[in-house]
Amino acid sequence: MTSLLTKYLKPMINNNIDYLVLGCSHYPFLINQIKKITPNNVTIIDSGKAVAKQVQNILIENSNLCENEHDFCLFLTNKKTEIIKSILNNKHIVLKHKF
Repeated sequence: MTSLLTKYLKPMINNNIDYLVLGCSHYPFLINQIKKITPNNVTIIDSGKAVAKQVQNILIENSNLCENEHDFCLFLTNKKTEIIKSILNNKHIVLKHKF
């Protein structure tokens, strides 16, 4: 993983970037590895919290937010359902779906 990140980050680092914007929802999961590769003077902007807040707003607006443990929630994933079920403590329905 580190070698792949280095491959993509090195050209930016070589061009003396000041900021690195993590513009995809899964990049925050890589932030610790990214920090090890980038120099200390590079400010990393993590959009993860802003994206999560916007998703929450949309769910609230459409009355789709699970606000208590008795609400029915359905989660769709294109990967292993067991992982999502585990994160959700097996309290909600998780289905595999081809997107």
